[in-house]
Amino acid sequence: MTFANEASEATIDGLAYALGALRPIAELEDKGVAPDTLEILAAAGLETYSVAEGSVIELAAESLRKTMDRARVDPAKVDALLFASEDLAVEGAEAGAMRGQLYRMMHGLGLRRAFPLACTFGGCTNFANAVSIASDMVRFKRANQVLVVGADKSRAARSRVIPPAVGVISDGAASCVVRTEAAEPSSGAFAIEAIVQHAELSLYDADLSDDFGRYLIELGRALKAMAARLTAATGRSPGEYKRLVLNNYSRSTTRVFAHALGFQGAQLYADNVGRFSHVASSDTAINLASLLEGGTLTPGDRVMACASGPLSWCVLAVRKT
Repeated sequence: MTFANEASEATIDGLAYALGALRPIAELEDKGVAPDTLEILAAAGLETYSVAEGSVIELAAESLRKTMDRARVDPAKVDALLFASEDLAVEGAEAGAMRGQLYRMMHGLGLRRAFPLACTFGGCTNFANAVSIASDMVRFKRANQVLVVGADKSRAARSRVIPPAVGVISDGAASCVVRTEAAEPSSGAFAIEAIVQHAELSLYDADLSDDFGRYLIELGRALKAMAARLTAATGRSPGEYKRLVLNNYSRSTTRVFAHALGFQGAQLYADNVGRFSHVASSDTAINLASLLEGGTLTPGDRVMACASGPLSWCVLAVRKT
């Protein structure tokens, strides 16, 4: 799916995030991770990862409070909340409990007329996919303000290492409000200029632990195709973007992604790779927030944000307002 300038413009505002305690990567040896794997991760630039004590709902609430404060959101005027998480892929009583926790969170935040929606199964593209849905709601006047939050937490029985040692999964959440261009933006708002989504489900048959080379080849093809589609939608080449933000995989992996998208190394923002590692689908939002916090962007600067899941990808082209 691709869109660009088909209707009114939507903006992303109030970008915020919430993390657990940052722990040294070296401590994963106590969790059964082999020393040689830890050496590879350290050489790839990873230093710490996030471990949260609270639930995904608590992480989401913490991030949403920051977003609503930064973007001066009146909770009574929020039309919908899009909750993006792989933790929603549950069944039975667990699903009912999650739904109840979400309702209580929304009520506690004052979102008493906001329509609850969910976005899942996209893996690390969930947040970007939710922004895409929220953007369409706003641009085609189905809503004026939509809150988006992504939150994920590693399950105890699951290894945090992303095979084959390209990253470590962190607990965390990120959020923003998507609203019309006419709404008064904060100093940290981005206009959404285009969105491109792509899926390659044939990769489902690939065993990444045995055939990661094939996966990288197919991934490179997909990223190049997405870059071409984005250029066609916006009329802008990669060189016209000030920065590129990606998921926080190893530095070598992010360089491969950047090259496939047609970007130079100097455009790649990778400051959070070492300190946060991979916060699931929240990475791109966290990195956009960090760019704003760093004060290096000026109005008119364009940023490409690319979120990558196992079999699907989503690219957002945004401009600082």
